[in-house]
Amino acid sequence: MCPKPSVDHHRLAQPSCARGDGLSTILEAESRRTPTAACTAHVRATEAARAAALAGTNHGFLTARILDKNGFDVDLACREVEAKRWQRPMRGFYVPHADTLDEVLLARLATTYAGPQSLLSGLVAARALSMRWIPDQARVHVLVPADVRRASTSLVRLRRCAGIGKLDAWSWCGVRVAPANRVVLDGAMTLATIRDVRGLVLGAVADGLAHPATLRGLLGAEPRNGTALLRRALTDAEAGAASPPEAEMADLLHGCGFPYLLNPELRRHGRLIGFPDGYFPGLGAGWEVDSRERHEGDDSFDETLARHGTFAGHGLVLAHPTPRRIRQQPSQTTAAVLAVARARHLLPPGLREPDGLEVIPRGPLQN
Repeated sequence: MCPKPSVDHHRLAQPSCARGDGLSTILEAESRRTPTAACTAHVRATEAARAAALAGTNHGFLTARILDKNGFDVDLACREVEAKRWQRPMRGFYVPHADTLDEVLLARLATTYAGPQSLLSGLVAARALSMRWIPDQARVHVLVPADVRRASTSLVRLRRCAGIGKLDAWSWCGVRVAPANRVVLDGAMTLATIRDVRGLVLGAVADGLAHPATLRGLLGAEPRNGTALLRRALTDAEAGAASPPEAEMADLLHGCGFPYLLNPELRRHGRLIGFPDGYFPGLGAGWEVDSRERHEGDDSFDETLARHGTFAGHGLVLAHPTPRRIRQQPSQTTAAVLAVARARHLLPPGLREPDGLEVIPRGPLQN
């Protein structure tokens, strides 16, 4: 029978650090080598700040490759993302803040991901060109050469373009951007409603940033699938419509029995009267859409109201539909516009239009 070991109660009562056993020695050594939690946090915060400063020299973002090249562990970025101090918009890409990403930064991220030959296009590029009526969209549209096999992401929509090398690119905040007509084409093909497509196409054409014939040429090289709304908006532009409400009013008047022109130039004795949104040739009547939406961002709404008197002063009568009535009360709005035309039609032919009136069409006669 083994004897019981003797127990030194005095020694056990001593603190371990005073006992001098091997365990206490190891623990003391470890405590000297391992930083405190506060020290660790300070070191990591310092490293994160250094990495964030590095992002400032790289257009506001970092990649895993840049981090590694500059001696940073990618785990640093992962920790900051997990703590919600940084963002990871795409795999391998990091933004060292938690604020909303502006479109310049999104464009730089997207084109860096897509490669050096890529071109920004679509709605972000449309806003860079100050186009009107551009809806928000989460993804950034980028053109890439046809041989690029990189996949799209939740942030970046890649579109292969065989003739990308022939496109006349321009620079926006250091990002290469596709020409305006291509921007309109690509942007329109990502939109789901005719109102949004019309807004992009008609605004760009009215402002001289895009041209229907050029857009038709680009569209001819695309598969027909998914292009119906764009083709319809192009037909509206060719007819002379300059905004979605104008095109919607023309839709309502289709087949009304009175031929009409969209946005013709009216002159009398050589002097410019104005450009009504619609005009019934031979009747001295037409319409003007009264809308802050139509004239957003400038003083032209007030100018529209002032022009009412100008047209009336030359013996011309205009109806004044609004976008809300066009969309919510289509039958009543159509009836009100046609009532003006019918009233003028009842007059003798010589009294319908003022003498010396010249009507210069922007597009073909509609009916």
